[in-house]
Amino acid sequence: MRVLFLKDVARVAHAGDIKAVKDGYGRNYLLPQGLAVIATKDTVARAEGLRKSAEERRLKEAADWQEVAEALAETAVTIEVRCGPTGRLYGSVTNTMVAEKLGEMTAREVDRRNIRFREPIRQTGEFGVPLRLYEGVEMELKLIVKGEGEEDGPVETPDEEPAPESEEGNISADDDTPQEEPEAGS
Repeated sequence: MRVLFLKDVARVAHAGDIKAVKDGYGRNYLLPQGLAVIATKDTVARAEGLRKSAEERRLKEAADWQEVAEALAETAVTIEVRCGPTGRLYGSVTNTMVAEKLGEMTAREVDRRNIRFREPIRQTGEFGVPLRLYEGVEMELKLIVKGEGEEDGPVETPDEEPAPESEEGNISADDDTPQEEPEAGS
C-alpha cells in the first residue's frame, strides 16, 4: 500500500513523503490516526505543499528545542531518591524520572525514550546523560542524584572503618593476648 504521510511519524517518514507500507500498518494505524492517506493522483499533487510546510515547521521546532538545550546546558537537573546510608539507591534512576523532571523545568513534554543512560544509575552523585530533544538537537545533560533530605550532595563513604571498641571480657581487635572470660553461673 502506498501512502502519503500527512504528519511526521518518528523513524518512518516525514510529512509529505510517499512511501510503501505494509497493508495492516497503513489500514490499522496510519489511516485511522490521520497520519497518512492513500496515495492517489490527487494526493500526490498535494505532497509538495505538505513537504514545504512540514519542513518549515520542523526547522522552527528544531530552533525552539535548540534554545531549550542551551538553557539546560547551563543548569543541572537534580533528582531526589531514597537511598541507604552509603549513598546506594534502593533501585535506580529511570529515564521516566528524568523526563518528568525535565518536563517540570521546561514546561514541555520530553519523550523518555530519548533519554539513554550509558549504565544504570544506582548511586548518588553527578552524572552525564545523553539526551535527544529533537531531530538533530542532542546534548549531554548534567544529572545530580541526591538522597531524600540530603543537602550537600552525595554521601561520602570512609575508606577505612574504625576498629570495633572492645568490651570488658571480649578480645580486643588490636590485642593479641587472650583475656579470660567470666565463668557462667558465678
